Amino acid sequence: MRFSLAVAARCLALLVAVSAVSACKSGSVEAAGGGGGSAADLSPAPPTFNQQFQTRNPRVCAKVTHVPSVAEATIMVQCEQEAASNTGGSSPVFMLATDVHLQIGSPKPYNPGVDNFWDDIDPKAQVYPLRGSSTGYTCTPVNPYNTGKNCSKSFGGEVGQGACWHTQFNDWRCRMTISGKNQELQVKGPTTF
Repeated sequence: MRFSLAVAARCLALLVAVSAVSACKSGSVEAAGGGGGSAADLSPAPPTFNQQFQTRNPRVCAKVTHVPSVAEATIMVQCEQEAASNTGGSSPVFMLATDVHLQIGSPKPYNPGVDNFWDDIDPKAQVYPLRGSSTGYTCTPVNPYNTGKNCSKSFGGEVGQGACWHTQFNDWRCRMTISGKNQELQVKGPTTF
């Protein structure tokens, strides 16, 4: 009886060790996408509040030097869209994105008639098409007349299209249109990612 309990204990310990290694491997492959860090590493800082717009500030991402996973591309699309915000000038605007969901298609060769407008694209690298859905906000600074309703909101439907591409500076970028079929005016802007 002792022998069989000892054998059973060793078998259980081996099974637990194999399961743990297997879980670690499958989790890291899914999160890493192509050998980099996890999606959470792209934008680890929590959102910060912008008093002028009464919303969160645009999300900022770290550079990605490998083909992004779906989780990484989702965050990269949000960062790319929000980086386009026009916070200077006489009419500052925040463009923010929430609820981004996307799919990455099969890689395709660079097509000069279609892909040449992606910033700094490497024409020797493959392009990954994107499609998905999101909610987009366009916000103006708060004033005494628009407090709590200084944004417009676009949402609903899978209307986003875009791509992930390798740049000539050895990093990856992902961009997708942020919009929806439905519009709502005079709404409060988002405070979370």
